Amino acid sequence: MLLHRAQCKAGCPSFVETRPEGLYPHRQYQPDVVARVVAAVALGDESPRQAAARATASATSARRWSRWVAALVEVGAAVAMAAHLSMDGTTGAGLSTTPGDSVKAVAARVLQALEYLGEALVCAGVTLASKTGLGRLLEWRYRHRGEVVHLVAEPSRFSPGMALTAPGGAP
Repeated sequence: MLLHRAQCKAGCPSFVETRPEGLYPHRQYQPDVVARVVAAVALGDESPRQAAARATASATSARRWSRWVAALVEVGAAVAMAAHLSMDGTTGAGLSTTPGDSVKAVAARVLQALEYLGEALVCAGVTLASKTGLGRLLEWRYRHRGEVVHLVAEPSRFSPGMALTAPGGAP
């Protein structure tokens, strides 16, 4: 998708990019696509090459996305935040079904925790266009805090403890 870029005023070195609602900035592949590819590898039986092919991405991207997701958030903190928002008492059930310390196992647990968190955000009344927990979390943080989480070799961890409320007190 081509995005329109315009110079803010004549002679200004800055450009403004218009982006449709729900389109996450600075991403070639949107968070929902990344989440589906990582889930196919971490929770399913697909190889990185098979999972990435459906998204017209490379196996290298699928492996990089898996490492990024695994390092994105502490599982316990994401589950605690989801429990805080949902108050239904079932948040986090099933996370122990993916034991181990491999990137695949950790990414699986992070994706599951983010699904709980994404669902809790929707149940708390936050309107989000994204369909996956990863997409919902990143969209929510971008829309309410203006924070963009970049895909880098060493991502800074997202801190749910700092994100329980948006400006104005709403989740």
